[in-house]
Amino acid sequence: MRFLDHPEVYDGFGAPPALLAPPVVAEVAWRLDAIDMGSLLRDLPADADSAAAICGFGTFHGHLRKCLEDHVAALTDFYRGAARQGMAVVEWVD
Repeated sequence: MRFLDHPEVYDGFGAPPALLAPPVVAEVAWRLDAIDMGSLLRDLPADADSAAAICGFGTFHGHLRKCLEDHVAALTDFYRGAARQGMAVVEWVD
């Protein structure tokens, strides 16, 4: 994992890159599958501008609810596929 120690990869913002081993990837996939988006977003205002404002976004193009639903679906699909193939995942904040 020496590649995780290079300053050009990790600039000190947030946690350093982490290698998630296959069992952890499988757990992440399982936890993402368990998210009930309806319950999670129940209190998010239906109005796009109000939803963006309550989440701290001054201007948000599109609807935050759709963006969050799409993002969680993409993450879930990614981690499901990685778990199915027994893959590890490198994770970092960019």
